[in-house]
Amino acid sequence: MEIHWREILPHPSWGADHDAVVWVDPVRFDALWRRTDQWVSPGGKTGAQDDRYRRFGEWLKQGKAVDMCMVWLDEDSAGFTNGRHRFAWLRDQAIGALPMQVSPADAEGLAALCGSPLRRSMLPAGKSS
Repeated sequence: MEIHWREILPHPSWGADHDAVVWVDPVRFDALWRRTDQWVSPGGKTGAQDDRYRRFGEWLKQGKAVDMCMVWLDEDSAGFTNGRHRFAWLRDQAIGALPMQVSPADAEGLAALCGSPLRRSMLPAGKSS
């Protein structure tokens, strides 16, 4: 199943008309994110709020466009301003790549740390729940 993405409004505090979009390798991004206190463990067992993790998998089955995750980057970690449960669920389904919105100032750094050459998000066969 291919996931179709849509950009959401630019982050208001990044001071740009548009956020940059960087395609990332989920495994490499997760290694950066894991260094933060907002990390959601596999299966949503720790770090998840209410049932957002589980509900995303159910919502995805409807075939609607998915809002891109919005992320930040610092010297040794990365995290979310929007979309951490979405990302965690997709990470756990072994998705190969996904686009993320980031401050234009951080786009090059994010691409260097965890960019992906892939430009499609395909949910592996048998991974939809």
